[in-house]
Amino acid sequence: MLDLGVYDKAFSACSDINSRDMLGWCFMSVSSTAPREACDSIVNVDYRSYCLALNSGVKSCADLSNFAQESECVFRFSRSGDDKGLCFDIGLDELYEWCLVWSAISSGDVDGCAGLEDRDKIRFCNAVLGLDSSLCTESKDAGMEAFCLAAVGFELDDISVCEKASRRGFTDRCYVLLGHLLDDPSACSMVEDRDYLKLCNALVDSNLEGCGLVSRPSWVDLCDSAVAYSLVEGDGGVEPWVWFMLESMY
Repeated sequence: MLDLGVYDKAFSACSDINSRDMLGWCFMSVSSTAPREACDSIVNVDYRSYCLALNSGVKSCADLSNFAQESECVFRFSRSGDDKGLCFDIGLDELYEWCLVWSAISSGDVDGCAGLEDRDKIRFCNAVLGLDSSLCTESKDAGMEAFCLAAVGFELDDISVCEKASRRGFTDRCYVLLGHLLDDPSACSMVEDRDYLKLCNALVDSNLEGCGLVSRPSWVDLCDSAVAYSLVEGDGGVEPWVWFMLESMY
């Protein structure tokens, strides 16, 4: 039996988020798992329309008035059906590139990695496909390096890859992400920064109250969004939305 109450709780958590960008990602990520009946509990008209579009077929994405939501909508359909062709209908360049990355990873297509324009995304793609964390450390961007290590660690079920991060803060960031993705509290025990630790524990426990213990306001929003997604049993796999959310931490 469908528990619409869980979606009410998740969407309510999204509504409490202060950051406009994070608010959007929260509603869109929770909506990606929501049945049509759950969409009615969304007060915001744009996000309700987005939720309904995901239940109406990819052609409905074009009816959305918000350009970013339209691109995200198409992206969700490309992921759910492993349809690389839909990536070319995505208007946002960054999301378009990530769509190609996940398509290559899902299909095991190494040639798909080579066709990317951004070098860091090429390294990321090859690292995940080849389970080679050493490729991650070639990135000049510390945030991308940490995300890449977490993605490989997720595939290997191995949190130790985080120790390869070039900067301590990003080592913690890797542990937080892996703790959340693997539902592994031992990852949190490796975190040094107190706020990162609170964030990690709240994410692993899917505890909205724990999110309130985090002192950095933007991280509270991040935590609420990720927990809201986990409440509706969102895909635990490494998805770009997680990366976008983590970007708000800096």
